[in-house]
Amino acid sequence: MVRRESSPAEAKQVVSAAQSDYHKVLIQDHITGAKATVNLLYQNGQLLAESMALASHEKPHQGGLTSLRKSWWQQEMYEDTVCRLRFLNWDGPAMVEYKWDASAQKFTFIELNSRYWAALNLDILADLHFPSIHLDYFLHQKQAAEIPRLTGQITVRNALPADFGYLISKVKDSNVPLMEKIVSTLGFLLLPFHPGIKADLFYPGDRKLYFLNFIRFSKEFALAVGRRLGLQQVKKGDD
Repeated sequence: MVRRESSPAEAKQVVSAAQSDYHKVLIQDHITGAKATVNLLYQNGQLLAESMALASHEKPHQGGLTSLRKSWWQQEMYEDTVCRLRFLNWDGPAMVEYKWDASAQKFTFIELNSRYWAALNLDILADLHFPSIHLDYFLHQKQAAEIPRLTGQITVRNALPADFGYLISKVKDSNVPLMEKIVSTLGFLLLPFHPGIKADLFYPGDRKLYFLNFIRFSKEFALAVGRRLGLQQVKKGDD
């Protein structure tokens, strides 16, 4: 069960009710801003590669999985991450999540993910291949003279299913104005033609995974629509 409440009093009521059916309840606060990540790769205490990204779209639109993101840099946030990982004597990849409030120029730490991140394709499409760098060092102790850093501007989009989920969450949200829903729908349809946005999994010379993902999504979407239509027909029959 997942519930979103707008006040502490409502949240307390939901938690009290949930405790009768569940052993544990996870409570997450909402923080204003966009998701930002600092991505670092350490091995044997050596920093091997680094990048940062900022989300433009998330699924759902209130905050979640990044579906449209761009390379980005914010020095204070980067330094905060380095301090945290050095304190932990970190080894391996780390994607450290923050919320970035652009209006206030402030960031809030969310969590540390001890694995390669879902938005890794942004780095790979920008020719910063974290896993290859990791393997070269781990197997051959091969390390670049200067730490590779993603500083150029690149924007990458996961249209299906992530950005589709972003759009659906806005369309279903009664708090989003109609005009904003229309603009988002048009944007979803037009973004594939934007020359400055790269498609997730659409690697030069290796695009099979992109089409496999498209076929899989299409099949799942068709099945979901079929089930929905079937349920509606059953309800009409009952009436």
